[in-house]
Amino acid sequence: MKLRPAFDWRQVPLFRLLLFMALGVALHTYQQKLGWNDLSISPTLVLLLLPILLWERIPWRWQYRAWWIPGFCIAMLMLFLGWWRAEQYASQNQATPLEQLQKRWLLVQLEHAPSERTKSQRVFARIQAVADVAGSAPAQAGLLLYLPKNPTGLSVGSRCWVWAQNLQYPPENRNPAGFSYRQYLSRKNIHYQLYVGNTSLIQPAQGSFAWYHPAMLQHEAGNRLKHYMPDAASSAFATALLLGDRSSLPGELVKAYSSSGLIHVLAVSGLHVGIIYVLLQTILGKIIRRKPAVLLGCLLVCLWAYAAITGLSASVTRASLMCSMLALGKHFHRQSGVYNTLSAAALLLLWYQPNWLLDTGFQLSFAAVAGIVYLQPILLRSVYIPLPWLYKIWELSCVTLSAQLFTLPLTLYYFGQFPNYFLMTNLIVLPAMAPVLGACLLLIVISPFPMLAAPFGWLLSTSIGWLNQLVQFFEQLPGAVSTGIRLDLASGLLIFALLLCLSWWKTDASAHWRRVSLLLAAVLLGKSLWQQQNDRQQALLVLYDENRKASGAIITGQTAWYWGSTAETAFAPHHPHFTQLGIRKSIHLPDSASKLWRWSGGRLLHLRGKHSVNENLPAADWLLLSNQPSWRDLAPQLGKFKGLLLDSSNSPYYCRKLKQLAAQHQLPIKMVSEEGAIQLSLWNTSTSKYSSTNALGTSSLTAPKSAMPSMPN
Repeated sequence: MKLRPAFDWRQVPLFRLLLFMALGVALHTYQQKLGWNDLSISPTLVLLLLPILLWERIPWRWQYRAWWIPGFCIAMLMLFLGWWRAEQYASQNQATPLEQLQKRWLLVQLEHAPSERTKSQRVFARIQAVADVAGSAPAQAGLLLYLPKNPTGLSVGSRCWVWAQNLQYPPENRNPAGFSYRQYLSRKNIHYQLYVGNTSLIQPAQGSFAWYHPAMLQHEAGNRLKHYMPDAASSAFATALLLGDRSSLPGELVKAYSSSGLIHVLAVSGLHVGIIYVLLQTILGKIIRRKPAVLLGCLLVCLWAYAAITGLSASVTRASLMCSMLALGKHFHRQSGVYNTLSAAALLLLWYQPNWLLDTGFQLSFAAVAGIVYLQPILLRSVYIPLPWLYKIWELSCVTLSAQLFTLPLTLYYFGQFPNYFLMTNLIVLPAMAPVLGACLLLIVISPFPMLAAPFGWLLSTSIGWLNQLVQFFEQLPGAVSTGIRLDLASGLLIFALLLCLSWWKTDASAHWRRVSLLLAAVLLGKSLWQQQNDRQQALLVLYDENRKASGAIITGQTAWYWGSTAETAFAPHHPHFTQLGIRKSIHLPDSASKLWRWSGGRLLHLRGKHSVNENLPAADWLLLSNQPSWRDLAPQLGKFKGLLLDSSNSPYYCRKLKQLAAQHQLPIKMVSEEGAIQLSLWNTSTSKYSSTNALGTSSLTAPKSAMPSMPN
């Protein structure tokens, strides 16, 4: 018996429009390569609109033959509209150039409450004006501001003048396969960073946010939670759970929730908005029974008030918009497909902020909702369970499985890890989220009454403490999380396509989708085998860019010998690169004296420290210098080498001096300070520049002699 397909392409016109608009936004990233600009897009839009407007005047026989033209023009129109909106948004948020802001007074407004760090306070701010002896002028840019740790009297919404002596771009990670913090900030319209080392350089200015500004509401709600909850970790968890502010949450607690598959609990999303929507509908429905219009108005006001105090993030705005559409449709008795509703919400949000398309939270949020809507009914019907209580457990499991399967390619692509106990932890912890979330909201409501709020806050703090201990217990179980998973974009798309084809095979019972599924599985397997074969044949020397520290690795096959940061060092640069290269065995070499490496038919001499140069250095293909060996003793012997390598442990002055010496001897020289991470394939002189960072891996020092670089005594 054939089942009706769970998804019908013809019934979701908004989804088709969304695809082309999202494609236009994505293409805006490559606009310079494509050569598009505002002058060329205007006539294009006119040419696409004309066939649509004049279609009714065309004879019917031509309409029949060219039936595809209106749809094609509408699709292209949405693509160009997406590109145009992204271009318009980028121009509206274009930052004032750095040279116009440096060494001047900046008028900034704090957009969030300062978060405590080890030696300073960090806060996101917005530059509003620039001033010097010649006068003041308006300016705009996002700013990551670091303030002194001693009290300054500044809070969210405050405006102040700061001296931009050290204004600079955020640090760019120049290591392979790592996380680009500068790119992450730029997508949030934060362009510069500034360290203010002296409180005398901060001068308050008039003006601040109004009390109803989302940042002010979020700050005030967070203060009330912290005031009445004695345990700092519990209050930080409540602030993250209800308001989406994780700035004060302990790192070990974030790690525990991530490893347990519950990180979505700490990011305010559709789950939280859905719980709030149900609670509001239940409470207001009992208070306002016979006035549906008043009930709808109160429901929407309360729902968007909650969205406002969470800071109107992408996931909360999406969920609030969807709930509002569903409530309006129910009130006016208009039935709309959930896919169209989801697509309409995405269209509106991308029009509002096109850069949300590349936001990881935005992608995960929509993927999770789409998975629940599409896949959950299929999984639920696949197993017959007669017992009501067991059916409820299976129903909740299907929701978790659906969301996890649809977000799986994104999770593996962005984070490279998978929580193995996600189903068990979600079944145990998620049912407690609704009462905890409602209790946090109730604590804010009763906070003006200390006699009620104090004992209730203590009880809530204790309950959250028990919940956190339970999550940390799951994290400590053996095999709680699989890490070091490598997945590129092509493989992620193949996995998602395979998942869709399998679901279509299940719903249609068609041999066609079975053949397509088997083909996709074969392509995935073949791609994996081909990649592993390439991994076994690789031979690389890599020098990482690590903050004035000697750091590098020699890689043969799937084994790596590395020096610099150890496996336990947070954000060490070699970890994401090893994952990308498919390294299975990594051996840390302790820092020691200079070495001569014989490797893959070549010789590499590695000198460390000022006193590492003697009068008779052995000849080698490349000379690697760390920690500034004496350039005066080295100069007479540079003729023994074919090229120079300088890692990130050398000072800028030393690098300039060696560059002059290399030019005198006509030697090629490669410096991490100039090029970022350097990657040599065997002994060729090709290098690769990268933009990113991280760490892990350790093993024994034993290895086959044919693969292990040899060091003579």
